[in-house]
Amino acid sequence: MRQLLNWIEHAINFIIALCVSGMTILIFTNVILRYVFHSGITWAEEMSRFMFIWMVFLGSILVLKDESHIGMEILVRRVPEKIRRFLLMIGNIIILFISLVVLIGSWKMTLASIGGKAPATGLPLTLMYGIGIIMSVGMLLIAAMNLFKLWNPNNNKGDLSRKDF
Repeated sequence: MRQLLNWIEHAINFIIALCVSGMTILIFTNVILRYVFHSGITWAEEMSRFMFIWMVFLGSILVLKDESHIGMEILVRRVPEKIRRFLLMIGNIIILFISLVVLIGSWKMTLASIGGKAPATGLPLTLMYGIGIIMSVGMLLIAAMNLFKLWNPNNNKGDLSRKDF
């Protein structure tokens, strides 16, 4: 299981790196073409937007996995262990709820966009909205695993900071 999760993490990192590289190349090339040759790549802006959306949504999965989202560490670290565990559970329940809302909305938008094409690239619009499904499923799984670790009475670590989960 650990090996599969590591493979998924490496795949997400690779896709993000491709998106950053692709965006950089497209935007730089388009700027040069516009200002030097007075022409441009008509689909570069749209493709860069697609890559940016994918990069942000996939990156949010990795950030949640690494517990790097903005948090209230100063508060969480100063309360007793039982309250700390409770606060972390509440935070993960909120993440579960919001991820479920995003999943439902992304599913509806993906279904509504079937057959639609992006104007400049001609790519299916389901690529734009489908990433929300991937992100929300990933975040749902991570938050559920975090809740299981918090709920498990055998998880008696001395310091229950967010980084422990």
